[in-house]
Amino acid sequence: MFRRRPFAYQFEANVSEYDFGTMAYRVVYLPKELIAKLPLKQHPRLRIDALIDDIPHHGAVQPSRRGPYLLLSKRLLKELGKSQGDLVQVSFDIADQDAVDVPPELELALARSPHLQRKWDSL
Repeated sequence: MFRRRPFAYQFEANVSEYDFGTMAYRVVYLPKELIAKLPLKQHPRLRIDALIDDIPHHGAVQPSRRGPYLLLSKRLLKELGKSQGDLVQVSFDIADQDAVDVPPELELALARSPHLQRKWDSL
């Protein structure tokens, strides 16, 4: 669930290119002063609920040699009207690290079978 304000963490950053092998991704790197405040040692791929220029975004802070970053999908960048070099405002809260996104089909199957639901709940 998203809320408009206040978020626990906020920063501005330029959209950068992150080369990974033969692929190039668009990312925003977290500022060093923010990195020190986050539990990245316990959760190197820290899940977050964010607003990027007021567009909701579920994602994870990813580790890299250049520093932790957020991956921005092509669809998100198109929705934002942003591209490499553009400035974005990122506001976020740390999400539940143990949450599991359950597809609707699986939810329906679990609802129909108490036995399967018990198995799922035991995981």
